Amino acid sequence: MPDLNRREMLAGSALAAAAAIVPGSYSAHAAAPLSGRQAAAFYRYKIGNYELTAINDGIWMREINEKFVRNAEFADVQRALADSFQPVDRLPTPFTSLVVNTGSKL
Repeated sequence: MPDLNRREMLAGSALAAAAAIVPGSYSAHAAAPLSGRQAAAFYRYKIGNYELTAINDGIWMREINEKFVRNAEFADVQRALADSFQPVDRLPTPFTSLVVNTGSKL
C-alpha cells in the first residue's frame, strides 16, 4: 500500500468535509433514543444532551523505516517506541469512528 503524503491527506480531508455538508450526502438523519450502555468495541459518553459513541474498528500495524520521522534519527524513534513498550519496526495505528446522537439526528 503506498504511503500518502501530506498534500493527498489534506485534499482527501477537504473532499470528505465538503461531502459532509452537501445536501443529500451520505449522512444519516435518523432519530434514535439514547442508549446509555457500553458494549464491546464501543465507548459511549455524553456531552451535554448528546450521546457520542466511539467505535473501534481495529488497528493497522504500519511498518516504519528511517523516513517515518523526518527530524529524528531512526534509532531515537526506535528507542522511544521501545520505551513505550511498542514494537520498534511497526507503529500501531487505531481506527476509531465517532457517532453523534442528538436525539433527533444520528
